[in-house]
Amino acid sequence: LSLLRGGKTPYDLAAFLEAEGSPDDGKVVLSLTLEPALHNFLRSMHGGAIASAVDVSTTLAIVSAGGFPGVSTSLGVSYLAGCGPGEKIRIEATVLKLGATLAYTECRLFRGSDGALMARGWHVKHVVPPLPLSPLLSLRPALAARLLAH
Repeated sequence: LSLLRGGKTPYDLAAFLEAEGSPDDGKVVLSLTLEPALHNFLRSMHGGAIASAVDVSTTLAIVSAGGFPGVSTSLGVSYLAGCGPGEKIRIEATVLKLGATLAYTECRLFRGSDGALMARGWHVKHVVPPLPLSPLLSLRPALAARLLAH
């Protein structure tokens, strides 16, 4: 709790993520190596870290499709298998539908050692940009996506 009270979090998920290849239109593939900061008490990947990976990766997929990152309206995860310390995890996120106001995405996490499906997540986001950004997005969606990614 002292970490949270001090304004610091126990882990920064983005610090563990690596892109695999270039993002495709609406699809992102990431990987991470399971470090102690991401462990649960059994030394497998913590469910909260998995949910964060679903959130972050699907948001990146939305941006790769030219969408605004938006805010979450719902997120869910089914946990199917664990993994061990030091395990490499592959994360595949895909935009299923990018509408005018909502984006529907899915994400799958695979264990590197045997390719087993560890978790399957879904994420719905409200993707309407704030009014001041709307003209920029309508003129140059790819440029806006790059600016928002940094």
